[in-house]
Amino acid sequence: MYRVLEKVKSHIERNSELFLREFVELLRCPSVSATGEGIEQAAEIIIDMLKELGASVETYRDSGGNPIILGELNEKKDGTIMIYDHYDVQPVDPLDKWSSPPFQPRIIDGKIYARGASDDKGNLVSRILAVKTLVEVLGELPVNVKFILDGEEEVGSPSLPKFIENYREKLGADACIWEGGGFDRAGRSMIYLGAKGVIYLELIVMRRGGDLHSSWGTIIENPAWRLVMALSTIRNTNGKILIDGFYDEAVEDHEAEQLIRELDIDRADIDAMTDQAELIEELPNQELLRQWLLSPTINICGIYSGYIDKGQKTVLPSYAFAKMDIRLVPRMRPGQILKLLKQHLNSHGFQDVQVEVLNRGYPAARTSPKEPAVQLAVKVSKIVTGMEPLVFPNIAGSGPMYLITDILRQPCFSLGVNYPGSNIHAPNENILVEYFMKGIFQCCLYLMNFVPWIKHSDAPYLRF
Repeated sequence: MYRVLEKVKSHIERNSELFLREFVELLRCPSVSATGEGIEQAAEIIIDMLKELGASVETYRDSGGNPIILGELNEKKDGTIMIYDHYDVQPVDPLDKWSSPPFQPRIIDGKIYARGASDDKGNLVSRILAVKTLVEVLGELPVNVKFILDGEEEVGSPSLPKFIENYREKLGADACIWEGGGFDRAGRSMIYLGAKGVIYLELIVMRRGGDLHSSWGTIIENPAWRLVMALSTIRNTNGKILIDGFYDEAVEDHEAEQLIRELDIDRADIDAMTDQAELIEELPNQELLRQWLLSPTINICGIYSGYIDKGQKTVLPSYAFAKMDIRLVPRMRPGQILKLLKQHLNSHGFQDVQVEVLNRGYPAARTSPKEPAVQLAVKVSKIVTGMEPLVFPNIAGSGPMYLITDILRQPCFSLGVNYPGSNIHAPNENILVEYFMKGIFQCCLYLMNFVPWIKHSDAPYLRF
């Protein structure tokens, strides 16, 4: 078994430059789902990569949506792994904060800089390359593999529910490896067992007519002030949401609480992940983690009203907008939370504040740490890094993982190539080349041991 592992590891090392070239080719393709730029070209690159593996490939496109790619390698084995990733990326603004053009990848000090390097093309390509490595070294895959590659994740995956419904019979699997995951500053694997749910909406205040001279502010209502006052009723200074009933469905999860207690993360780790941003409230480290990972919240993403260009202009604006996201934890229903928000605004005298739902979103998802597929991920990560992994109950962000856990009824977790300095959704997004290569090997080990583990609780390629 040791000899086989050495062959796999040596193959990855020998082909590292080739693997990086394949990665860079995809990074050069913009694939911004918010604008549609480069989406079709990126999908074609990925389809070619899958076909090169010998996978059967289908594409699904809902009316006007981006392609969802389904790739399948059926080796007639006794177990099947699903892999979910997305090839679309966030817009690049603010462009002037990038140290190099975001779609001209550069390797500097062992890091690959490009939009999508971490979220999520690094994970996507590393997993395809893991499959490629096993096919080339072993001559076959030791497990059946199915890829779901989403082109709309960054805009809420609106086509994915219908795709799951239409292809459900083809999507059977024993477990799913989800996008994300990675390594911390010390090189420990970070395994995530879930994702928060999300709703994206806009609060709008409009006044009849156009903008006025600001001198009218003594007697004419200012939509910006109305919006600010409405927002101030939603959350207090300590971050607590003030909407009646908001927390009612957010019941305690004892397994998740135990995982929080076991997380070996100190304040320096949190500072590294947030670039030392100011905290809402100084709390003990474990309570910070609990709030971050297990609490729902409402966030203001952006506010717009009146004159915001350089210089000065005295104006009474006729409109004000606030874009917001609501992060949900398990058992919270998006529809119920929207209803409570509208009731809250009405009961506080803000009937004039419109709630426009830009994306109705989806509920949260979580997999038990007792699942055999998760326990194997823990074992594999120990071998790859030589250290105990950090197992999180969920990411603090969101993704439509519920489609896997609740609809397809598969355990789902993240085991990937990111790291705390990846700058996801921000300028100078990057991943470490070292972790990209290590992630390929980690995925190889997982796939090699999956069938014997789920069938016989044996991991033959971890005994050496």
